[in-house]
Amino acid sequence: MSYSEDGGVLKIWVNGRRFIGFGGNWGFSESMLRYRAREYDIAVRYHKEMNFTMIRNWVGQTADDEFYEACDRYGIMIWQDFWLANPGDGPNPDITQCLCRM
Repeated sequence: MSYSEDGGVLKIWVNGRRFIGFGGNWGFSESMLRYRAREYDIAVRYHKEMNFTMIRNWVGQTADDEFYEACDRYGIMIWQDFWLANPGDGPNPDITQCLCRM
């Protein structure tokens, strides 16, 4: 995978071919987080059948190997979010603070 930000536009290439991400957010796998391999396979296959090419793993909520394996099987790229990575979600990452006691 490679990318450029020429002209303020993000462009992504995978294996030398231009990649355009179409998709949506993946939140909680279900209310009790009981998804397993079968459920991931079905849900990710639906994404593939809708011609999605990417799933945003919203704030990294899903970390099951079965989720990543299903995405790999169906050729779906994962945009991996990170918990509290935005100033609106928590502390400003541009401000360095030490919250430790001496």
